[in-house]
Amino acid sequence: VHGDLWVLNCDNVVWNTKLAEIPGAIWTQKQCAGQIPTGLKGQASATYEKYLTVFGGEDDAGTANENFYFLDTETLMWSIPVTEGKPPEGRSHHQMQLLSETCLLVCGGIRGLIEGEHKLFNDLHLLDLKTMQWSEPKTGGTFPTPRYAFSLAVKPEPHTDILIFGGIQAKNVLTPIDFCILREISCEAQQNWYVVTEEDKKAEEKVKKDVLIAENTISDQRRRMGELEGQIRKLRESISDCEKKLTSVKNDLAEEEKKIEKNTHVLIKDLNKEEIERNKCLQDIEINQPKFENEMKYKMLHESKCKLLQRQFQETVSLIVDYDKIIRVRLAEQKERVKIEEIKIIETERPRFAAMLQELQKDLQEKNKEEENLLE
Repeated sequence: VHGDLWVLNCDNVVWNTKLAEIPGAIWTQKQCAGQIPTGLKGQASATYEKYLTVFGGEDDAGTANENFYFLDTETLMWSIPVTEGKPPEGRSHHQMQLLSETCLLVCGGIRGLIEGEHKLFNDLHLLDLKTMQWSEPKTGGTFPTPRYAFSLAVKPEPHTDILIFGGIQAKNVLTPIDFCILREISCEAQQNWYVVTEEDKKAEEKVKKDVLIAENTISDQRRRMGELEGQIRKLRESISDCEKKLTSVKNDLAEEEKKIEKNTHVLIKDLNKEEIERNKCLQDIEINQPKFENEMKYKMLHESKCKLLQRQFQETVSLIVDYDKIIRVRLAEQKERVKIEEIKIIETERPRFAAMLQELQKDLQEKNKEEENLLE
């Protein structure tokens, strides 16, 4: 027999799964304080607001628990509240449920199951959780036989019914197949028990047929849901393939962007190199501009000198021709007389040729001087 407390957290449970096991549920053992119950078996429990209520049960020796326990689920503190009225006897394998927001029901059970001499119950006890007052309401009709280990359910609408079915009425003896209902029970009302009649059985058969129709409808809906889940799964696979293709396209695009960026860097580098070379050429031109201009001037001087020399050569040739004529005339004096006018003309031109040769000589000297200045 254990007296520990465990909590099953179902916040992350996936309820619509088709797996054999439902994932997400987590068990956690809690450490409690206060008036902790001893290890019990066959106890009953119910929830009220933030409290877990526990009543009855037996220990290993078969001693029945007479206490009524409250557990504060926020502080995990156990307590035994003070109650008024006549509480139910200690028992095990009974039923305890909340009828309304403030009304707790205890019904049936057995006492002394292990000891050999046992006592069965078919009583009904109510606890008003506002006043903590126990009461045992009077009921009429056909009472359920004393029993334990039975099923009990509360149907709140349209009126409150307590439904009891099955259980054990003696050692290894099951109760008859009856179905007992206590109608419109509350802390204030006192109504009768009754056994289900033939009409009730017919109504129950109708309910069973309706339930079967509902189950078939649910089965069809589940089949349809399975088909829809298959379609959804295919769509998810298609989406997954599209995402993979999109990822591949993005990767290819990224690679192309890297290549473009690399080529752009190379092109910019080449353009920068060409710009540097062009600037260098401009600098060389700017540096060599004076030298180029000097070379042009030197070329012009050289051409001018050539022209002067050519002119001097022509004048010299003309002078030589004239002197040649004079010489020929003098050689011919022996044969005939030279005209005095031709000699005078030649003598007259001679100073002019001399002056022209001096002027050419002067110009040539000036050009040579300019040339020396350029070469320096």
